[in-house]
Amino acid sequence: RRNRGQLRADASAGPRQLLVYLAAIVGFNVSFFRVAGAEDVTAVARLLRKGRSLAFVEAHLYSGSREEPCAHVTATYSVRRVA
Repeated sequence: RRNRGQLRADASAGPRQLLVYLAAIVGFNVSFFRVAGAEDVTAVARLLRKGRSLAFVEAHLYSGSREEPCAHVTATYSVRRVA
């Protein structure tokens, strides 16, 4: 259970109902473009697609105030709704 965790909590269901998903990593790929350095790293992620049992996520990592990303991440999760 080392790779399990909450993928997302969907607040759009309303204030009284919160949807919680458990996720296990199926695939994970990182492409590094340059060294991030000693500056803070910011990740901008988006959910590409969520099916019944799989979710596909993409993220770009930025170092400091630079406009071009220092890395690109893609991940595939096996998801299961628990609440």
